[in-house]
Amino acid sequence: MRAGARPAAAGLAALVTFGALVAGSGGCDPKKAAPETPDAADAGAQLVVDLPGCHPVIGGGTALAGLTPGPLSVVAANGKALVVSSSTRAAGVVLGPTGAAESPAFVIAAAPADAGAEAPPTLASALALGSELSTLTYAVRRATAADCADAILATTSTAPGAARRELLPHACRQASSLRAATHGKLAIALATSPAVAPSVEAWLLDGTEAKPALLETFGPVTGKEAKDAGPTGPATVESPAVAAGSSSVAAAYVVHRGSASELHVARLGGPGGPPARVEVLDKEHIGTVALAFEDDTLHVVWSSFVPEKRRFVLRWSKWPAGGAPTAAQSIGTGVLSATKPSLAIDHGRFLLAWTEGEDRSSTVKVGASRRGIAPISGLATVVSSAGVIAEAPAVAIDNDALFVAWLERGAAEPSARAAALKCRE
Repeated sequence: MRAGARPAAAGLAALVTFGALVAGSGGCDPKKAAPETPDAADAGAQLVVDLPGCHPVIGGGTALAGLTPGPLSVVAANGKALVVSSSTRAAGVVLGPTGAAESPAFVIAAAPADAGAEAPPTLASALALGSELSTLTYAVRRATAADCADAILATTSTAPGAARRELLPHACRQASSLRAATHGKLAIALATSPAVAPSVEAWLLDGTEAKPALLETFGPVTGKEAKDAGPTGPATVESPAVAAGSSSVAAAYVVHRGSASELHVARLGGPGGPPARVEVLDKEHIGTVALAFEDDTLHVVWSSFVPEKRRFVLRWSKWPAGGAPTAAQSIGTGVLSATKPSLAIDHGRFLLAWTEGEDRSSTVKVGASRRGIAPISGLATVVSSAGVIAEAPAVAIDNDALFVAWLERGAAEPSARAAALKCRE
């Protein structure tokens, strides 16, 4: 979802899925960052930091016990946050204002009882409906060894005793990722699969009425691309991201056609609006992408490999309402690879996180600015623990409440951590 988006008013108004589905992210020296003592962090030791940059309120963040590490999403509302891990065992944790877990992790909406033994795992994403922290889930209703019948999207508030609200059922298709975002009465959900994608389709919901909207259709592969594509077909779609703004929603994804890849970004309005407009922002060496709206200006940040530098860099473009995306520019993150960005914007404040460094020496950096994205890299600080491999952050903002979650791998089992942030520019 659009991490850190302004919490949405009640009502889920736009849902997006892929027609090809089979029915379902120059700072300070880490040594100078806030103390990082996991035991102290888990005990709730709070820090008072008066240094430029973003620092965890609890040093080293909070270990999210009970969350199986997987793709993370986070939303914030009323000064709290919900972190969701969408893995083989989807689960969530609610964080209080300091970033400490308010209660043990809870399992998220497992597939219904009639799903069958062959049902794929439930996919889940955090989102805010009105002022309520909620989850969006995708789960197969029932399945057989030969085929499966249908699946369903559902939302559930984290409030005690909240009932699950089922949305439209979908043809049963295998999926590997789910993203969701809300703003006001607009909402978007995106599910992708490694399978061949002949099209990208959307459903816009107006109350209980579904209005399908085609984002784009992929034509046949020709020439050298046809030879390279082989048995996998014309196109596959990966690395989804979504965002919701004041009057439009957006989806981004990487399209692979043969040996070529492209970063596609699609914008569309609410029910009754104009057809989706799709722009290609990059055409090679693309990593992952993050989206967020500033009012109705869409900001897009993605990682791109630069062969001559032998590393990934972050690129950034903005797409104003009624205009065209600006030319991509690099974000000066330093001499190490920068990958897996996550972006949130609220009330003119930008929060950007990314993975920095190579696989076995990577850290998570976070920066915030009220002057746009460009100054963030100079203000960014390391928030992950020392001596571990940290990656794949997700961020959220709600007014002055800022949160980040990330994954860590070290001598112990992989784990998820999260922190509330205090940021000084």
